[in-house]
Amino acid sequence: MIFLKNKQKKYAINYSAYEKKMMIILKALEYQDFDISVIFISERLMRTINAQYRKKDQVTDVLSFPYHA
Repeated sequence: MIFLKNKQKKYAINYSAYEKKMMIILKALEYQDFDISVIFISERLMRTINAQYRKKDQVTDVLSFPYHA
């Protein structure tokens, strides 16, 4: 399952385009039963999360976290 959410206001997000690309990647990696959550956030929130979890007080392009059930 792919979960997409837009929590920033600056850019419109084409959900179907992102979902198609992620499905191609998952298929190529032979991951059939995996879940992916993607949340688009503001630079301000990105900086806060990066500082909290990585101790780097700056904006970054991507933050990723493992999920273990």
